[in-house]
Amino acid sequence: MDAQALSFPCSSFDTVVATYVFCSVPEPVTGLKQAREVLKPGGRLVLLEHVRLPGLLGRVLDWLNPLAIRLMGSNINRNTEPM
Repeated sequence: MDAQALSFPCSSFDTVVATYVFCSVPEPVTGLKQAREVLKPGGRLVLLEHVRLPGLLGRVLDWLNPLAIRLMGSNINRNTEPM
């Protein structure tokens, strides 16, 4: 199912778990809003994601990201945490 357009009713789940999803979702904020919408009040959102690294390595991955998207279809440097 598309993470940006979940077809579950609102407040359906106690917990939503996503692993390495938001690196490949075109509009990750929309996907996160959808996850929040299907959570019951007080529910838990559990994410396992890779995030952009700080410093020089982060800048190197920024440079390599277009290649990664082309080869794998996912971002290797998306700054998911602030979302």
